[in-house]
Amino acid sequence: MADKREQILARLAQLAVQVKDIKTTLRGVDTVSETSMPAMVVNGADEEADQSGYDRGRPANSPTRVEMMPDIWVFRAEKSANLETLLNESLAHFRKAVLNDATLIDILGTNGKIEYIGCKTGFKRGRQMDGTLRVDIRLVYVLDPTLILI
Repeated sequence: MADKREQILARLAQLAVQVKDIKTTLRGVDTVSETSMPAMVVNGADEEADQSGYDRGRPANSPTRVEMMPDIWVFRAEKSANLETLLNESLAHFRKAVLNDATLIDILGTNGKIEYIGCKTGFKRGRQMDGTLRVDIRLVYVLDPTLILI
């Protein structure tokens, strides 16, 4: 079984594959070719551990809550005037999938949570209009160092 961080990122990528009208889902990349669009990218996440318990003599290998903010993007290149609508539809499908996914909820555990934070959009004109949408979500899980598998 993979580390919990990897399980979460892999599940997010699996959910991205299911988003309506997404042609390609990628992990660990910083560029997407026009021929791969419409695409979703799920990259590694920034994490921050809850440090509050360490000042009370807690052992370093005690379980701790970790907040993860993955780097998730939707990329579209469209010649139509519906680019923003298409980005919004991709967001809606992905958001619904993530917030309601029983497998992801199970991975996060009983003390975990999923929060939709918001999104950021960007547009660029060239031969066609390129649109990007960054999805901001926060996932919380318990890291138990005694259960880390390597």
